[in-house]
Amino acid sequence: MTDSNSTKPSNVSEQSAPAAYQDSAELLRERAHCFLDQHRVPMVFIDGQIYQVRSVDLKAKIFKMVQAEIGEELSSKETKELIFSLEMRSRNGEQIELCNRFARRDNSLLLDLGGSEYVEIEAGNWRVCQKQSPVFKQLSHQRKLPIPETGSDLSILFKLLSLMDPEQQLFIVAWIVSAMMPDCVTPMLLVTGEQGAGKTTASKLLRSILDPSQIPLLGDLDLRDWFLTFENHAIPVFENVGRFDSRMTDIFCRTVTGAGIQKRRLYTNSDTVIYQFHCPIIINGVNLPSQRPDFLDRVLHLELKRHREFKPSRVIWEEFQLALPKILGGLLDIVAKVLLEIGQIEPNGSSRMSDFVRVGRAVAVVFGRNPDEFDAVFQANQDSLLFDIGDSDPLVRTIQSLVTRHPTCDPWKGSAAKLLSNLQDICRLSNVSKYELPKDATRLSGRLTELTTVLSKSGVAFERGKERGKRFVSLSQFEKTNPVVSDSKGGVK
Repeated sequence: MTDSNSTKPSNVSEQSAPAAYQDSAELLRERAHCFLDQHRVPMVFIDGQIYQVRSVDLKAKIFKMVQAEIGEELSSKETKELIFSLEMRSRNGEQIELCNRFARRDNSLLLDLGGSEYVEIEAGNWRVCQKQSPVFKQLSHQRKLPIPETGSDLSILFKLLSLMDPEQQLFIVAWIVSAMMPDCVTPMLLVTGEQGAGKTTASKLLRSILDPSQIPLLGDLDLRDWFLTFENHAIPVFENVGRFDSRMTDIFCRTVTGAGIQKRRLYTNSDTVIYQFHCPIIINGVNLPSQRPDFLDRVLHLELKRHREFKPSRVIWEEFQLALPKILGGLLDIVAKVLLEIGQIEPNGSSRMSDFVRVGRAVAVVFGRNPDEFDAVFQANQDSLLFDIGDSDPLVRTIQSLVTRHPTCDPWKGSAAKLLSNLQDICRLSNVSKYELPKDATRLSGRLTELTTVLSKSGVAFERGKERGKRFVSLSQFEKTNPVVSDSKGGVK
């Protein structure tokens, strides 16, 4: 008589090699770590690799593993039964948040090399480890990083990037180190320059040091699925960016400081998925995509000069790939020393990017420089960007013409509509098209808010208020400050 409560799966027949099936099930019980990711997707961790349940890759892995370990080939029915068992174990297992390339474990930083290896960085040292538990996402577009070599300098990297300026070298190294720290707010790196300055090459190189991808450059951001872009790319690079509208500016600002979004799960009415992202971003283009103060506060500007001599892209990438183990090893040496120093670095609260500034100050110490030198370099970088906007913006130039007759003791004062009228009069006298100005008082008021910091750096004191129930704008001129320039000498070794 057959026991009706037998544990043998009913979908596997007597003729389908039950012994091989049972051995395969036992093998998976020993080797497979089943869990749910942060989006409650069933996942399986086997031999240092993560597979999504019911994926073709998992089927291929089970087939290959069983063939190698047991010497049998499973039928499609047996494979389906094993995957169903893995899915049930995953849905009843623990929930683990998977990271994208970078993770923190207690006082250590982790860098995913791809495959079954990662780097663990502690204060003073680092080492390559084998993955023993699920930590990192595995995305199809990602490429592997090489095994890094310790004891290398970064001169090859600076040569490839054409960065001869010691100040640019300092803040670029600080940006890369900050990008490896998932809990650090890292500013957007804006790469600009004229045609032939190597903006695209520099952007691709900087991403490929830490996050090589089959899709190194991204085009326009799809507003329907923008959150998936930041979810799936550890260091997204946006190529040849033009002008951001208000919504796009908000998206990029939120991504820098950390944002979340709740979306309805596919084919459900009430179940939702929460996406959270916080990643360093690279943007390249000819001009600044936004002049909003909150955007400018989150930008680190790298301006490149036109090359005098050009190399074929193939040659550049061959040199980079040969040098990458040394470049990566040199950066890891720096990160390990930064972790050793950063606890002794006093935070500087003068910038919204205080986390990044603290990392930069620690990098300066590692290079044998005073932490205050990084403050000067960072402030000069932001001031330079604001001065460039002031010099090129027609509205700022017209306002400067207006306030030349109004010192701080005698400010211009009136409504936004009156201000617009006065500015249009100046345009007529200067043979400048009035269409360079906002169309109405409401738009002018909004632009003034965007340009508050720029106006201040351009020598214009701007204030708005309310008097006798009416709103007013006040503008006056004060002495224009010059950008802060670091007096440091020598390059980064």
